Parts: sequence; C-alpha cells; structure tokens
Amino acid sequence: MHMEKHREDTEDTSQKVFTTSDIWTASYLEYRGITPHLEKRNGRVVFQFPSSDTLYSLLNAFNSGDAVPLAEYIDVYKTLKVKMYETRGPR
Repeated sequence: MHMEKHREDTEDTSQKVFTTSDIWTASYLEYRGITPHLEKRNGRVVFQFPSSDTLYSLLNAFNSGDAVPLAEYIDVYKTLKVKMYETRGPR
C-alpha cells in the first residue's frame, strides 16, 4: 500500500486542484481515466488533477491496494515519465 501526503491548491479560477509529485499515484489516476496537467515548480514536475468525488474515490481505492493489470499500469507510468521529463526540460 502506498500512502503519501497530498495537498490541494487553488488556481486563479478558484477551482480546487489535487496536486501530487508521486508519479505512481498519477499513473493510477491516469489509468483510471483522469488525465493530469503537468506543471514545473522549482525545477520539479507536479501532477495536477481537478478535485471531484470521483478523484477522491479513486485515491481511496489506490491507497487501499486496488488491483490493476500490471503491464497496462506500467505503460501508463512510462508514458507519464516521458511527459514529466519533457515538462521539466534540461537540468
């Protein structure tokens, strides 16, 4: 089971946003159909998702060890990792 503290940010539009730097959590949410917005902050990339009841239900499922097909989950992880490096740019 993977547990990490997460925080919510508020964008200029006052829309609540769930933000995490954990690529495994982001990969799970992407696998389950919620696509993150990637943002570079202080040289690091964070994943942002619009807050919703569905999002928090999926986070609970993830933290409870919801089973997903490993090969498909790893494919999503690898794709997000490429997007993360593209967003971060050269160091």
